[in-house]
Amino acid sequence: MEPDVRFGGPTLSTGPAAIFRLPPGPETQASPAYMRATLLLLLANTVCFADGPPGEAERRYLGAYAEVAPGLTEAEKHRLRAHLRWRFTTDARLTGLKPRLDSLRAQDRPAIGRFLVSVAAADGPVSPAEVKVLEKVYRLLGLAPGDVYGEIHAHSVSWAAREPVSVRAAGPAHGGFAIPAPPPRQVELDGARVERKLADSAAVSALLGSIFQDEEPTSSTEIADPPPAEEPLVAGLDAAHSALLRALAARPSWGRVELEALAADQGLLPDGALDTINEAALEASGEPVCEGEDPIEMNEEALKELLA
Repeated sequence: MEPDVRFGGPTLSTGPAAIFRLPPGPETQASPAYMRATLLLLLANTVCFADGPPGEAERRYLGAYAEVAPGLTEAEKHRLRAHLRWRFTTDARLTGLKPRLDSLRAQDRPAIGRFLVSVAAADGPVSPAEVKVLEKVYRLLGLAPGDVYGEIHAHSVSWAAREPVSVRAAGPAHGGFAIPAPPPRQVELDGARVERKLADSAAVSALLGSIFQDEEPTSSTEIADPPPAEEPLVAGLDAAHSALLRALAARPSWGRVELEALAADQGLLPDGALDTINEAALEASGEPVCEGEDPIEMNEEALKELLA
């Protein structure tokens, strides 16, 4: 059952509990990965309950995290699902958490803050009560409470960029006007897009400022090499995020201004792009690949997992 003191839960008292069936096999003590996952769900729970019981959107969001939490055994995944169901029945408290939070790596803490902001925004605009709790959690994480507002803004902007713009609400057609035939199609090349595609295969050298010159052919009968194939997608990312990740892999560290320029080349917002890339890295390796604010440091181990 959950909660279970053997796996980091509080002592069971009068109140709800989750009963579940474990797969065959002995249970051992909780792994560090399981303890990290339950700590993250505890923090998320305080945010969810800030303005009332968790809504359906927040439940789905955290349920999706429980399904992909990295580094867990099959038995731990079953237990984590039950732990989350129990969490949804009772409000958590932030008291006594500091010793557990002190064990977190400094480079992981901003990513935890961003995750909690995304939990708060899962069901719509972040409420003042949620902002107040997020500020408390940021203090416990050793982060600046004022950064909460920047993360909320970055999240709302990146989300709006993915959503279609509503031009007019759907309704019955009134008729009476025929749609004119489209003009003859003219083929026009998007110069910026073509340039990005050509640069993808040489992103590392281009970012270092190297100058490429074609070698002179050794004979008049030399056959030109075929054009390079389009780069494959990385770890489930789309083409733009894959290209950005390959570009970032060129160096171990990037300034904020440089990151913004690279993201703009792919038509991406920098903070939203980093969140998307780090989510893929967490699924692939259990660690974020981009760490820090300015400069942004590249996690070599996570990078190897993503680009393998």
